[in-house]
Amino acid sequence: MKHIREEINILEGLLTPSLNFELLDKFFIDGSFLYDIETTGFSANYSSLYLIGFAHRVKDTLIIEQLFAETPSDEANLIKEFVKILSSNSAMTNLISFNGEAFDMNFLKKKCSQLDLAFEMNFLDNCKSIDIYKIIFKEKKIFQLENYKQKTIEKFLGIDRDDLYSGGDLIQIYKNYVEKPTQEALDLLLLHNHDDVLGLFKLLSILSYLLFFKGNVSLNKIQQNVFKDINGEDKIELLFTLNNLFKVPKPLSFASPNTEGIYFKLGCDQTIIRIPLFCGILKHFYKDYKNYYYLPAEDYAIHKSLSTYIDKDYRTQATASNCYTKKASVFLPQYSEFIEPQFKLDYKNKISYFLCTPDFLESDEKVLEYLKYIISLQLNSN
Repeated sequence: MKHIREEINILEGLLTPSLNFELLDKFFIDGSFLYDIETTGFSANYSSLYLIGFAHRVKDTLIIEQLFAETPSDEANLIKEFVKILSSNSAMTNLISFNGEAFDMNFLKKKCSQLDLAFEMNFLDNCKSIDIYKIIFKEKKIFQLENYKQKTIEKFLGIDRDDLYSGGDLIQIYKNYVEKPTQEALDLLLLHNHDDVLGLFKLLSILSYLLFFKGNVSLNKIQQNVFKDINGEDKIELLFTLNNLFKVPKPLSFASPNTEGIYFKLGCDQTIIRIPLFCGILKHFYKDYKNYYYLPAEDYAIHKSLSTYIDKDYRTQATASNCYTKKASVFLPQYSEFIEPQFKLDYKNKISYFLCTPDFLESDEKVLEYLKYIISLQLNSN
C-alpha cells in the first residue's frame, strides 16, 4: 500500500469570492473530510477498491492524502488506514462527497462486511454526511444543467482540471499496473483521484446557493413595477432586492418551480425577487362553517349569532366552500397558511393571499420574514 500526502496553502489560488473562509467555516470545519474512492467496477461483489483519496483542512492548509492499493490484496489495509486517520480526529467526523451516499460509502461498507472489518463498519455507520450531488440534483429545475456529473458541475462553476480521464477509463490502467507497475500508470491513477478530491474542495462553493435558499439574506429595497400580461392588461408586481450574505459563484435566473408566478434573478451579490400583486376581490373562508349561515342573495356568510333577524328563506346552512366573506384590496401570494387572515379566489385554490398593507411593507422585519418563507419553498427538500 502506498500513502501519499500533500499540503496545499488555501490562500494560494484556491479561494474565490464565493469560496471563502466564511463559507468553509460553515461546511468544511474541524472533523470534516472530503473523500472519493476509485474501484475496478460498480459492484463491490465483483470489483475491488484500489484508491481512497481524502482531504481535511487545518486553518489555511488543505491536506490531501491518497491510499493506493498496489494489489487487490491491499483492500483491507486501505480501509483500516482510512478509518484510523478519520477516527484520530477529536471532532465528530463529517464526510463530504460527490454521490458518496449512493456509491462510495455503500462500496466501502460492503467491503467492510466482506473483509470482517467490524470496527471500521461501525465507525463509518456513525459518520455524518454531506453529499453535494444529492443536494444539487434535488434542485435540478433551478440549475438546469445537461447532467449532474462532477465534471459538468465543475464546468458550470468554471473549475479547470488537469486530468482528462474518467474513472472507467482508468480501470484497465490499474489492472495493467498490477501486472506491471510503472510510474507513468501510477501518476495517471493518482492524478485523476487527486483532481476529484481537489475538485470537491472547489465544489464547496456551490453550497453557497444552499445558504441562500436557507434564508441567508438581508433586505435592500422594495420597488413597484407595472407591466402588461400576455393579454395586454396592466399588472403590478413588487421587486424585492436582497443582499446575499454569502456570495454565489454564478448568477441564476428562473421562474419559481414551487411558487407559481414568482421570478428569481439570483445574482452573485444581490438577488431580485419579482412577486405579482393581486388587485381585486378575494374571499376569506371561515373554518368553523357549521356555526355560519350562507346568504345567497348577498353571497357571503354570517355567524349564526348575528342571524336573528334574517328570514329562514334567505339563508342556508353554510358549507366549507361557501362560508366566506369578501374583500377588495391588494394582496400578496402565499403557498401555505403563513400569514393570517388568508384569502382565496375559490375554496379549492392551493394558492392563498394576504393583505399587502402599508404597515406590512414598512416593516423590514415582516417583509424579510415573508421573503425567507418564499425562498425556502424553492428547496425541494422542504
